[in-house]
Amino acid sequence: MMGKMYAPPKQNDKFLWVRFTSLGDVLQALSAAFLIKQKFPDISMSFLTTPLFVDIVRSQPYIDDVICGEKKPLSVLLKTAEQIKNKKYDYVASTFKGAHMALMAYMSKIPCRLGSSKNFSFLETANVYDWARSFGIDLHERSTPSIFTTAGYSAIAKELVAPVAGKKKMFTVIGASSESKMWPLDNWEAFIRPLADVGWGFVINGYGHRELDFAEALQRRLPGVAMVNLVGKLDYLEMAAVARECDAAVGNDTGPLHLAALSGVPTVGVFDYLPPIEVGYTMPNFACVAARNEPLQTFYAKRRSQTLLAEIPADRVLEKLMGIYKPSMLNES
Repeated sequence: MMGKMYAPPKQNDKFLWVRFTSLGDVLQALSAAFLIKQKFPDISMSFLTTPLFVDIVRSQPYIDDVICGEKKPLSVLLKTAEQIKNKKYDYVASTFKGAHMALMAYMSKIPCRLGSSKNFSFLETANVYDWARSFGIDLHERSTPSIFTTAGYSAIAKELVAPVAGKKKMFTVIGASSESKMWPLDNWEAFIRPLADVGWGFVINGYGHRELDFAEALQRRLPGVAMVNLVGKLDYLEMAAVARECDAAVGNDTGPLHLAALSGVPTVGVFDYLPPIEVGYTMPNFACVAARNEPLQTFYAKRRSQTLLAEIPADRVLEKLMGIYKPSMLNES
């Protein structure tokens, strides 16, 4: 049975994609915008996000304009809706299911409002996934890199990783939004030792005091291993460039892991439960090692604990890494 047919965007139509937070979600939303821009290169693609992510969004070559806004409190949401109303967009889209997205799009009076709200779909003109599918676009498809860097930031990244120059480099994502999503220190040590023995160097990424303490503890345990500790030292533009300087990436379910995988770096994620497709880990160069071979339906459906991640031995992650790792060319864009 054929789905509903929609009129395609016209040349110079103004398209706005919206995602406020968090880093991983914003990057996956950028990847969806990238797919639409690939299909309709003559549209103008804008992106609405919070101040924290404006620079990384603006740096992407397929984004023509960036708008800064917030979704909370309601008074600010109303101002954001008025701001985008004045821009006179033809389309607004988001895969976020929350009510505030549907409400903001409706108040903006944009003619084509594409969303996936569970309870407020009556405020939308079409489901964003159905609309995309009608033009042969799978918004979960990630077959090519969709996060890019520049020559200038590549030069900065080369200087940052200079302490491990000449070695195969591992973008090592030690942190996460909560301790329950962090692979324990003992496991990291067991993972790093055999790779260091065959010539790998490690670029440690993260932010915050907890992750800095973690990185320093790892360095103390592995005094002879080639590491560069960049925890708390990178903005998102630098982080994207550093990730692309690396040969592979391993880490927890957190924004920088999305960043590496969407940049085309062979990446292994260490998770408690299998991530659902909506999270966006569908890249062909991505592999997942999960403590439980069942999906995490929502962040509240299971009792999350670091003890689950502790069950994942280093050799499982090493095996998965060797299954996807191969030298690759990551061209600048």
